[in-house]
Amino acid sequence: MLIIKSNSIKMVFVVFFLVMLISCASKSKQDEAMTITGEPKSKINLFDSEKFDVNLGHSLSSQLPEVEVTVTAPFTTNDIPERLDKWLSAVSKNGGDVNVVAMKPKTRGLFVVVDVIKLALGIYDGAKNLARLNTTSNYDAKLFYQPKDGVVTKIVFTLKDKSEK
Repeated sequence: MLIIKSNSIKMVFVVFFLVMLISCASKSKQDEAMTITGEPKSKINLFDSEKFDVNLGHSLSSQLPEVEVTVTAPFTTNDIPERLDKWLSAVSKNGGDVNVVAMKPKTRGLFVVVDVIKLALGIYDGAKNLARLNTTSNYDAKLFYQPKDGVVTKIVFTLKDKSEK
């Protein structure tokens, strides 16, 4: 009986080891899926996922002339999602320009100036607290918004002119 128990323990250990090995292999494949896959994209949908960061980083590191981030869930210029704010902060921290551009002619006057100042201060504060995202070092960014309600419709990262460096 002692031999049977010993063999049972060995069998349980072998099964456990195989399960762990398979689990690690599948985790490795999941990690691989989060790495760079396919061609860089010039249009990316904004969504709150690490996959968005991977796609945007891949596209920016490929030195595409322009990368447009499409907003799928509306937000205002005063309520920029944290995931996007870290990218805009990195552009600013790496010497790029971050501008807010109205999609239609401005009619709000002073309120637009206040929104821009608040956005600039928010980006500055975010830049102090977030790590540098090196793929932004050659890019400027523009947030396009509807002046009527301040809703951002898209963000465009534009490769800087090399003659400016």
